[in-house]
Amino acid sequence: MVDIENAAGHSWAKISEFNCSIMKFIPGLFWVALAALSVVSGAAADTQTNATPVSTLAPIEFLVGGTWHGDLAYATNEPKMAIESKFEWTGNHQGIRFDSTWVINGKGFPYSSGIYMWNPEKKQIAIVYNDAKGALTEGSVEIAGPVLLHNLREVDISGKVEMVQAKMTHLDAQTFINEIYTLTQGHWQKIVSVRYARMP
Repeated sequence: MVDIENAAGHSWAKISEFNCSIMKFIPGLFWVALAALSVVSGAAADTQTNATPVSTLAPIEFLVGGTWHGDLAYATNEPKMAIESKFEWTGNHQGIRFDSTWVINGKGFPYSSGIYMWNPEKKQIAIVYNDAKGALTEGSVEIAGPVLLHNLREVDISGKVEMVQAKMTHLDAQTFINEIYTLTQGHWQKIVSVRYARMP
């Protein structure tokens, strides 16, 4: 004859032991589930963000791709000079980086490297770059139709500050003109004007 009371007591003891074992793992399972939920939520947010990208750098996107080449005016007894620039998206697609090179008699010499980014506080495109001599230039870009007005502050290696404006006029998908001005005695003086064309 089966002792139901003892059997029941034995069963409850087993169940109680099983519950205790499960309770030991619940905190761990909770954190695993929470981490999984975070990953899924993050992926969903990324998917939503990628589905509706908003480019704050749209006015300068035309610069990306190929090599921009601009010849500089020179006298017959001077070396043939040009400048070339390449622009590309950063890995996170939140900036456009660039490198510029002097080309003298067909030979390249690194000139400047920098990046365009969106400044969410000021709601404008920011730019920062340095040249081969170590000068640091920072500034912002104002958009006026096809004209991109760069308001720049250049600090050379000795610490001397110079205010510069670069007026970039976008003519078409393959051409733009860049005019450089420096602030001299309270007036903007044009230093150079270069017409750039995109090469493959």
